[in-house]
Amino acid sequence: MSEIHPAVRTVFFHELGHFIARELNLEHFKVMGTTKEINIYPSSHSWREYDGETVPLIPVGEDPNKPIVSIAEQLAVLPYGCLMEAIFIKKEFKTCFAHNDSGGKDVNDWSGLKDKTKDSKALNQIVEEHFTYLSENKIFSEILNLDVGSFLVQTVERRYSVDLDKLKKAIKPFLNKHEELYLSFVRRIRDLLPE
Repeated sequence: MSEIHPAVRTVFFHELGHFIARELNLEHFKVMGTTKEINIYPSSHSWREYDGETVPLIPVGEDPNKPIVSIAEQLAVLPYGCLMEAIFIKKEFKTCFAHNDSGGKDVNDWSGLKDKTKDSKALNQIVEEHFTYLSENKIFSEILNLDVGSFLVQTVERRYSVDLDKLKKAIKPFLNKHEELYLSFVRRIRDLLPE
């Protein structure tokens, strides 16, 4: 594959953050299902060049519009894209996880769920502390060196999908090392949910 555009690389790591969280949720909590596909495509927004999406695989027979019951796990997935992206491009988490940045859709979904917690300010604090810990301890350093181009499949000009089987194999050692930290993050969020 030819040289990867820097914006494509950034979107890849954002979506990888969501993918990591979804994989760990599925493995440890048996919720949210797996990922059907990750797509990267030209953005319709003037402030960035590319967007992406991590599309869940809805289990057969399950209504895609049914209310979310795994609130803590979903609240963990939503910021994980920006956690990864912010560490990758060395910027503040809050600048990504904002309505007018790459985490805009995630923030919209987050806004609908955070009010289900007992304390949304404490929730924000938990996410900020998690980001600080991940960043200061260089938790993602080994996967930030992934050869992004080796996972991308160009579907049409300037549009890509990610080879999920290859990606799962490549990040499996990282998932094993990261799982306890992620599980602790979810437990802290779960503690904020009403009984």
